[in-house]
Amino acid sequence: MLEYTTVDLSNSELFSLLPQINDAGSLTFETDINMSGESTVSVQLSDISGELLPEQNYSEVQNFTITILPINDAPHF
Repeated sequence: MLEYTTVDLSNSELFSLLPQINDAGSLTFETDINMSGESTVSVQLSDISGELLPEQNYSEVQNFTITILPINDAPHF
């Protein structure tokens, strides 16, 4: 049973809602308005149910990159 998630990231100013992983394992986030760039995300999961020794309850750290592409806003007058 997943009970604890650690999410570390670089470039957090890209997000209005920081990346999170829920108990079902789904990643969610929201980008801030008019932001673009890359953010490296590190995730580690844990089962803190107490069945194993605490140091054995953690997954390996998984790293991935979220890339937010710029959009071409139409000019307005």
